[in-house]
Amino acid sequence: MTRRRPPPTPPDGASTTRPAFAPIARLGDAVVFDGVYPPGHRFEPHTDGRPRISVVLRGAVAEEARGQEVTASAASVVVKPADVRHGNRFGPDGARLVSVVLPESLWADDLDRWRWHHAGPAGGAALRFVRSLRDTPEAAEDDLW
Repeated sequence: MTRRRPPPTPPDGASTTRPAFAPIARLGDAVVFDGVYPPGHRFEPHTDGRPRISVVLRGAVAEEARGQEVTASAASVVVKPADVRHGNRFGPDGARLVSVVLPESLWADDLDRWRWHHAGPAGGAALRFVRSLRDTPEAAEDDLW
């Protein structure tokens, strides 16, 4: 596993005009990205091209996909197949998300649909995983697999 530093985080109250993304770890063929999104930023409907699992660390994001809109905040986790067309709108304080981008070969059949989990067991597991990335990369890999 290789590990890189996360992107600089804008200070509270600071405004940026573009999102900042940085790869922070590689776990086999999976890549972990840290993303900081400015207040009010929008992504028009798109697909990501690779499946991913993302956790909201702070702020809020509204995501529209398959005729539904979900608003997510800290400790919310999304499971998103590669082909899900979705748009995003970030809250008044922006947001920070960590995403594990997976190769199709690691995508399990039971992860074939878009869905959000708010806090609860999925949120707790995701936050433990993110903490272990910060503490020891080896622990993060054990948490993921």
